[in-house]
Amino acid sequence: RILDLDLVVRDEDGNILDPEQTSTISLFRAHEIASKQVEERLQEEKSQKQNIDINRQAKFAATPSFALFVNLKNVVCKIGEDAEVLMSLYDPLESNIFSENYLVRWSSCGLPKDIDRLHNLRAVFT
Repeated sequence: RILDLDLVVRDEDGNILDPEQTSTISLFRAHEIASKQVEERLQEEKSQKQNIDINRQAKFAATPSFALFVNLKNVVCKIGEDAEVLMSLYDPLESNIFSENYLVRWSSCGLPKDIDRLHNLRAVFT
């Protein structure tokens, strides 16, 4: 049905019914039974897929998630020597850091150490 293929009618043992040896009425009844079984199976699979989708949506809806995009433009700090800027997400209720660190090495002249990344200092915390 899904692929628009012909339905092969089989007996109880799974053998293909031979139209030369089987009566027309028997073939018709076997075809009706097979069609109903295919329809039931399709409905079953659709309902299972819908249940899985609903469960997945409920799971994701119950778990709030956020993403924080950081684009570092400049660091203003007059220390006169090279520095490292370390960023991470901190949970004050749990008193712990719950993300990976993002480290930028900053030179004493006010630019990133890796000058190729001058306007490309970005991080996404999820």
